Amino acid sequence: MVFKGLSAQYSELLLQRVKTVFEFAEKYQGSYNDSLGPWVCPFYRDFSGYEVNCILGKNPMNMSYMVGYGGKFTSSKLSLPSTDQHPEHIECKGETPYFSSNNSNPNLLTGAVVGGPYVNDTYDDSRADFAHSEPTTYINAPLVGLLAYFKAFSTS
Repeated sequence: MVFKGLSAQYSELLLQRVKTVFEFAEKYQGSYNDSLGPWVCPFYRDFSGYEVNCILGKNPMNMSYMVGYGGKFTSSKLSLPSTDQHPEHIECKGETPYFSSNNSNPNLLTGAVVGGPYVNDTYDDSRADFAHSEPTTYINAPLVGLLAYFKAFSTS
């Protein structure tokens, strides 16, 4: 084992963990959904639906965290101008005038989902609070997956 020369005890612990995982996999071969799905999948499906509802506005703020969705939504204040409006290259620090501005967004990112509320369910739609107001791929990708799942397996 890789760590045997550095720590025989740690190496043995890793080896035992691998054996345990292998034995579990050997014992429960097949699809996760086939063995645990009837109990686990409904929970995740229901919980996922709850999360989607919260993102789309069924929350204490009655506000959608998807830009452009519903009557009250975040404006995603971290957008730069579109290439139609500003075809020139924007350097790395060239976003500063947009970030520091109190003007409305030069480019509304319709459909983007932002980080969302604080733990106490409040939300300050502020450029300076980029952790909550910035749309990112790691926030948007899971939602796209969930919506695709609901679309594929909808009962209506």
